[in-house]
Amino acid sequence: MLFFSPHQLSHSELRTSFFDTNEVISQYTEVIGRPFLPPYWSLGYHQCRYGYETLNRTRDVWQRTRKAGIPFDVQWNDIDYMKHNNDFTYDQTNYDGLPDFVEDLHREGMHYVPIIDPGISAAEPQHTYPAQATSQRAT
Repeated sequence: MLFFSPHQLSHSELRTSFFDTNEVISQYTEVIGRPFLPPYWSLGYHQCRYGYETLNRTRDVWQRTRKAGIPFDVQWNDIDYMKHNNDFTYDQTNYDGLPDFVEDLHREGMHYVPIIDPGISAAEPQHTYPAQATSQRAT
C-alpha cells in the first residue's frame, strides 16, 4: 500500500497538500517494480521465423543476412529445433551441430535464443521427460 507523506498547510478552511514528486515516484516504483535498462544487444534486430526445419536452413539464413550487410544481433529458432516439440530438447538429426552453431554466433558477438513454449508432451511415459533423462547442451 502506498503512503504518501504530504506536507499540509491549513489556513482557515483551505487545506493545501504538497507532495514530494521524487518520493511519490520512489514509493510507486517500490510497489510496481523499478524500471530497468535491458541489455543493449536485446534492443537490436532479431532474426526469427517458424519453418527453419534444419540447422542448415538456419545457418543459411544467418549467412545470407550477414552477406547482405543487414546488421542483426540475435538469431532465434522457433519450435522446429525441438525433438518432438519437447521443451529443453533439440532434434539431434535435423539440428546436428546446434551447440557448435551457437558457439559460432557467440564468436561473432551475437546471441542465440531458442523459443521455449509452455507445454509438456503428453506422449511421453508418465513421470518421465526426455530432457531430464539426458543432458543436452544447446546454449
